[in-house]
Amino acid sequence: MKKSMKARVFIYFCAFILPILFILNCEGWDAGGMSVSSCTIENFIFIEAANFVIGLLFFSSFMAFIPVLIYIFIVILSFELFLTFMRKLNEKYG
Repeated sequence: MKKSMKARVFIYFCAFILPILFILNCEGWDAGGMSVSSCTIENFIFIEAANFVIGLLFFSSFMAFIPVLIYIFIVILSFELFLTFMRKLNEKYG
């Protein structure tokens, strides 16, 4: 597996799968406060990440999930541009 493929898998895992795992770790979602009531792993970073993802999903649900689509587009576009830039640098200096 090439380095660029390994980087893609890592970045896409962190950007798309990890937020789902944060949500599944917590329960008691409050739509008004856009927060969770309790989590299985009581870590500040996990709770805040779950609050952010839940808030984004609740916010997106009233806007036809356009913010989620924008998030997906930005992650994919920025990483692919970064890989293209790194390939050109490698061809020029490597």
